Amino acid sequence: MIATPTTSFWVRISVRTDRLRHQGNLVEPLFYGNMTMQIRQKYQWYFEYRAALLKVKHPRHLVEMRWGTEESQGKTREHLLEKRISAKRGQLTKAHNAADKILSDYEANYFMSQAMTINEYLPSWPKFMAKIELKKHELEVLINELNALKQLIN
Repeated sequence: MIATPTTSFWVRISVRTDRLRHQGNLVEPLFYGNMTMQIRQKYQWYFEYRAALLKVKHPRHLVEMRWGTEESQGKTREHLLEKRISAKRGQLTKAHNAADKILSDYEANYFMSQAMTINEYLPSWPKFMAKIELKKHELEVLINELNALKQLIN
């Protein structure tokens, strides 16, 4: 099975009363859903541990652990990328607003703006502008990743 961006995995642990037939009454169900393949594999030990605990709790019953796939119904990779893009745009807007405030404060003091450059007035200005450029680049990377994902899905 090839895991596509819209595939999610589930694990079901069930305890049934009849050990010989799988038609026994369901005693205690556990269900973990909407996971990526990596998460399912990473926590496989936990699911086996929970099945073992149920086996100790119900020694005369049948304990089954199954896993499978389904279409993702929660947050898909596309949705998460859109959220990250939105957050990055918010950070960029906040940084631009802070830069505008610093520039307006610098320009408001006419005598200081005549005597020194912005770099002399605020030595950390080049670092600040570099951070803004880095955020712009990160935003472009996220947008390109989202566009590539949309092309892959369609």
